[in-house]
Amino acid sequence: MMVGVARTDRRTDPATPSRGAEVGDPTPAGSARPSVHGSRTVPALARRSVLTIGGTAALLTTAGCNPFSSTRVTRTEVVTAPPPIDPIDQLIAKTRLHYLRLVASVKLGSTATKLTPLRDDRRRHLQALLDEQARTTRQKADPLTQPGQTVPPPASAAEAVTLAATDAQDAQTAFTDALGSVSRYRATLFATIAASLAGHQEALS
Repeated sequence: MMVGVARTDRRTDPATPSRGAEVGDPTPAGSARPSVHGSRTVPALARRSVLTIGGTAALLTTAGCNPFSSTRVTRTEVVTAPPPIDPIDQLIAKTRLHYLRLVASVKLGSTATKLTPLRDDRRRHLQALLDEQARTTRQKADPLTQPGQTVPPPASAAEAVTLAATDAQDAQTAFTDALGSVSRYRATLFATIAASLAGHQEALS
């Protein structure tokens, strides 16, 4: 006895959508559909822009500049101040000039003879300054004046007195201003000379 087996012939019905194209899918059959989980296509120009920005940021970070940081970087530059100038050289030159001027003034005679004590004081001032300079430089002290070193005398004895008072005031200011830039020992010397010059001004007033 033979039993008949019904075989279903699975043919594709033209009216039935295929697996590649589901109902409601606007993509034509046979076309490549983009994957749901695939990466999006980035234009080449956009990729280059991203790479350029990223590379610039990396260079700035390496150089110590973070373009994405809002913190300001403060740079401190240390400048070394030059060593102070020793005022004794200028004070010696000024004192020597005033001494030579007094030497020339005393020779005029008359009322200029009262400048003799001032001349002697300025000589002692000059010698003390030269000795102090030699002490710090460890060299022999320079002479008070060089051979033939002179200055022209004032026009008159009265002018000599006036000029001596002006020189005393100028020198007192110079020695007083130098007190804050020298050692304690030298400051004592400068203060003593300044006080003597103040006495000169009183004697000539």
